[in-house]
Amino acid sequence: SNLTYIDPNTNHAIIRVDNATNITAAATVKITTKDAYPIGGLVVIDVWHIPYGFPVWPSFWMLVTDVLWPNSGEIDIIEAAVNNLDSNQYALHTTSGCFLGTNSIQSGSILQTNYSTAAGCVVQEKKPNSFGSGFAQANGGIFATQLDVSGIYMWFWPRGSPPASISRANSSSTMNLTHWVTPTAAYSSNACNIAQYFQPQQLIIDITLC
Repeated sequence: SNLTYIDPNTNHAIIRVDNATNITAAATVKITTKDAYPIGGLVVIDVWHIPYGFPVWPSFWMLVTDVLWPNSGEIDIIEAAVNNLDSNQYALHTTSGCFLGTNSIQSGSILQTNYSTAAGCVVQEKKPNSFGSGFAQANGGIFATQLDVSGIYMWFWPRGSPPASISRANSSSTMNLTHWVTPTAAYSSNACNIAQYFQPQQLIIDITLC
């Protein structure tokens, strides 16, 4: 069905849906890592294009797949709800007991502060071109998520503007976050015990049709 492949011209990994079949029978893709990543990690993804518009719901997120949701937490890194939003939304989900700290230093807009609601604790990106047609026209960008005992922090940089520690990185590089800008979303541990509510998470990338 050719839904996942490496483009020989760009060397980009392509993940797509079946666009030749009625939506009720169309095939799509969901990829989940076998490994789980604990607190103390850093996740960086460079994305050139994200499908948008009806009926696609693309997302890049983290979850413990063999535990009843949301007992071990969920981290939504790329997700603009459904269909036609033009700004990315970050969200964390847990069982009851977690809230967005009042002293969180971040650049995004707070939409929801309670982690245990259906939507989770949601912060919306303010930078332009973080999703939708604007993201595609700008040739995408880079998202990063730091998992730390002090909190979970998320960034977005449009194409051509990431910090040097990312743009110059290779497989043996270490990351120095001290010169990174203020994160879009800062889920500090002062109102949520990160180590308690978030167990090692698997990475998931998928496109849901709805």
